[in-house]
Amino acid sequence: MDDVKTLSFKDHKSCIYYTAKEKNGFRKQTLTENESIEFHKEDCNLFLFAMDGDLIISDSENRMQLSAGTMSLCTSGDASICITSLNRAELLILKFKNLESLVLEYMLQKCTNEIVERAFTQTRIIEEMHRFLFSVDDYIRADIYCQHLHDLKIEEFFRLMAIFYPEESYTSFLAPLRTSNRMFRHQVLSNFHPLINVIELAEKCNMSVRNFSRRFTEEFGVSPGKWIADKRDGQILQSLSFHDAEMNAISEKFGFASSSHFTNYCKKKFNDTPNGLHQKLRSFFTPLDGKTSYYTDKKFNSFCLRPIKI
Repeated sequence: MDDVKTLSFKDHKSCIYYTAKEKNGFRKQTLTENESIEFHKEDCNLFLFAMDGDLIISDSENRMQLSAGTMSLCTSGDASICITSLNRAELLILKFKNLESLVLEYMLQKCTNEIVERAFTQTRIIEEMHRFLFSVDDYIRADIYCQHLHDLKIEEFFRLMAIFYPEESYTSFLAPLRTSNRMFRHQVLSNFHPLINVIELAEKCNMSVRNFSRRFTEEFGVSPGKWIADKRDGQILQSLSFHDAEMNAISEKFGFASSSHFTNYCKKKFNDTPNGLHQKLRSFFTPLDGKTSYYTDKKFNSFCLRPIKI
């Protein structure tokens, strides 16, 4: 533990779609006896496959031994983990940031047991999975880091687990990933701002637009485009309800090209001008401190053309 190294991965550009540090993909690490490596997870989930030797995996609160022939899932949590070899060891590492696999989603739906917050889970590597990992190792030895190929291998990994592992085995192993559903909602809410669009929000959540839209609709019950529009309209109305509301400042905040553009938008959306809305909304909102407001759902939504969620 005295000589801790930082694990850094080379960006092998075997094609224009090479796997980079921020993307999903497999890597290999060989450790000498008593060698320690600090791995910065960067909000990623890690699958660790012990191909040879014995290792200790630890974070600030948890510690687990990983022996040859076993694999571990380390869910995103602490910013880094420490990997220490007890003897010479070989380790394959799969960094997995987003959950876009349809097979994985199906498998997670099978996880009906109560979620237990665990940093690490562990299961054995069966023969069929060993053969798969040897093929991955062959690609790495050949310096093949094509992102498309790695994405296919990730999908193959989950398919093999669903086929060859008993349901009770893989559900126990993958159960901590279910907490990522909570993380998805948190990512959406924390990255939202009035000027963002669906493409930008998908990028913030590290997902393709197609998979983001599908996942979003499942989680929020509405398309991301409509949710963003409703959220933005709700914030506009909230801003207009403030006692010290300034129309020009609100217009700029929400990205309108001019005050007349803002006025036309309000007329179309809410059947009134910004100033008219300001006067009406003050009767629906109760000031908390002169600047911040809260509202009564029934009265406020009956005022709007359609319900607005703020």
